[in-house]
Amino acid sequence: MGPVSSPPRSFLSDTIDEVTNTSPLPVLDVCGEPEALYLHLLFGLKDSNCRRIETSFSSVVLTAGKLLEEKWKELVEDIRAGRIDPKLNIDEDIRWKIVKNYMKPDPERADELEREFRKGFIGIFKRVWPQLAHIVCLTSSTFAVHVDKLLENYARGCQFYSVVYGATEALIGEISAE
Repeated sequence: MGPVSSPPRSFLSDTIDEVTNTSPLPVLDVCGEPEALYLHLLFGLKDSNCRRIETSFSSVVLTAGKLLEEKWKELVEDIRAGRIDPKLNIDEDIRWKIVKNYMKPDPERADELEREFRKGFIGIFKRVWPQLAHIVCLTSSTFAVHVDKLLENYARGCQFYSVVYGATEALIGEISAE
């Protein structure tokens, strides 16, 4: 069982999704975790005005940073061409729906991203998303080590906000971290 990357689709409305998320609703229909994370990165990178990264755990943000570093060339080419990498294992109906309705070639954004990626990945989040205000995720307990790694690398200069404290039996209250 992998981490939760988004709420169940039934919790979202089309209006809320368009206002609060960079990824369109059909991305939530993608079953494979690496493919879903790739698509969330793809749509996040298309939007230079992203102000918040939000997920359940800091480990997911670290995994996303590693995937970004590993797959940046494919992501840039997908943005440049307005497509989804054909090597990704995505149901063809879902792929078609996403490409038809949400992908358009954006060579200007692709060039901008490529320039930033070629500079390296230390502090990359703030460079590709200059308005990024904070990263919302669980940062307490064993997840604190991931925050330290993120602040040393991909998320240098970012602020983290944790809305809960994770205990072995439950999630407790609302707190702010870092």
